[in-house]
Amino acid sequence: MENIKKRIKSKEHLKKMTNALILRIKENKSISKNPMFDGFAIAFLIKNEKFVLSFILNPKGEMQVLDGTIQQLQIVFNWLSENESAICDVFDCC
Repeated sequence: MENIKKRIKSKEHLKKMTNALILRIKENKSISKNPMFDGFAIAFLIKNEKFVLSFILNPKGEMQVLDGTIQQLQIVFNWLSENESAICDVFDCC
């Protein structure tokens, strides 16, 4: 996750990453072994941009998030961590 955090310094960087991930999915190139979950994770990143940025830019700060959202954030951040090298490769190519 550290390599992803190094690349995302602003809302624009997160948008660039999600756009690159969307293009990869459109080309039928999955990020993980589960393309369906890739779509869920990318959609969650886009939908919850504010919380994602808050966590990435200030992980020790307090966030006001619903319980269901925090659980989904944990799942998506696990996905990001597990697929970090593939995501960084996609991010670096765009």
